Amino acid sequence: MERIQNENYRIDYQRGDRFDMVPVGARFNRCLFKNINLVSHSFRNCQFVDCDFGKASFGERFYGCTFTGCDFENALWVRRLLQNNTFKNCRLGLGNWIISGPTRSDGYRFFFHKFPHEIEPMISAGCRYYNREMAIAHWKVRYPKESPLHKETQAILKFLFTIAEIRGLINVEKRAKPDPARKQTKKPAGRNEKLERRKTKLARGRVPRNGGSKRKGIRSGV
Repeated sequence: MERIQNENYRIDYQRGDRFDMVPVGARFNRCLFKNINLVSHSFRNCQFVDCDFGKASFGERFYGCTFTGCDFENALWVRRLLQNNTFKNCRLGLGNWIISGPTRSDGYRFFFHKFPHEIEPMISAGCRYYNREMAIAHWKVRYPKESPLHKETQAILKFLFTIAEIRGLINVEKRAKPDPARKQTKKPAGRNEKLERRKTKLARGRVPRNGGSKRKGIRSGV
């Protein structure tokens, strides 16, 4: 069994048993991890640069690792991998993506992502795992509206959704605002015609100006 060194360059790892003794802080540059099972192996503070993890299976034993420019085409992810590690300019395959959000003041970091095994984009934060509609509904009532956590969470969600919309990853439906000018000009049918007819009768002296006085039995035009 070949032990992994602190510096590993252009190595094709085909057997999982090589990862039994991974040095803390090991660096992997342009290495191949395709089609292998990484579920039971531990990596701490490792650096992965331009590595290929195509169709690899990930576990939760990655802590403090940094992935830069890596390829995760059709890889099998676990959500815990997002919480404990950092990803920079990585490729997840066509139609898959990650947006890293801010860390809330209580230590929870928010992610908006679409992985190969997910039908729709999902929000991850700690043990929470919701689609967009469920995330909005959950955090809308999770904390009192005037509390700092509520305002902070709403700002984080708005940030994630806005970035995803700018990048063309999601479509946010916008409701059309009512036109105030149109609302003011809306009048009952025939109203203008009735006013014009009344003005004409007033000018001819046929209708008293006090309006409806004949109906009350009061004589007008004295």
